[in-house]
Amino acid sequence: MQNGAIGIGNPPLSGHIKEKIATELARDIITTISEIEPEIRITIELEGYGFGTNHPRNPDELWEVNSATPDMQLSLEKALTDEPTKIAAGGLNRKISHIANAISKRFGNDISVVPSNEMTFLNITSKTATKQDTLRRLLDSQNTSLDNVIAFGDDVPDIDMLSACGISIAVANAVPEVKEVADYCTASNDDDGVAIVLERIIEQSHSQ
Repeated sequence: MQNGAIGIGNPPLSGHIKEKIATELARDIITTISEIEPEIRITIELEGYGFGTNHPRNPDELWEVNSATPDMQLSLEKALTDEPTKIAAGGLNRKISHIANAISKRFGNDISVVPSNEMTFLNITSKTATKQDTLRRLLDSQNTSLDNVIAFGDDVPDIDMLSACGISIAVANAVPEVKEVADYCTASNDDDGVAIVLERIIEQSHSQ
């Protein structure tokens, strides 16, 4: 769901929700971040499969890290001909809370800054983009509430959604904050934790 910025309802749900950041606002945010930390890696995500970056990767690394092909990778300037759904910043291998504070102070009325990876990475989205709200709006198409949802999460951007859903499950590699709000914990992503839970649910439904 790109931190709630884009939500697409698969049957039986319907709807296509887009919460974008205005282009000029995105430019100002990127300029501010770059002035504070010139070496920081910035990526902007667009609706669809393209993304812009100030640190282009070679084809092998691009596929391994982003599951992307070279034609999907754009320069920041070219990508900013469109309105991004998310701005991500990190790659310094240290905490960047000073950037989060500066961005929140200057642009906080229009955007949300959600840290992840122990404050070494920032997700910046429209103020109206949250996973909880986007999921709720998709569920409205079937008059279904979040109480009927099983949600999985591993990082800070998932907390609002996990807290609102009927059953919340953290994977074993989740950050401590996620495990604290989750009802249950499953195996890690690498050990197919989500699949394990879904298989058990299917098995139980067949046995009833």
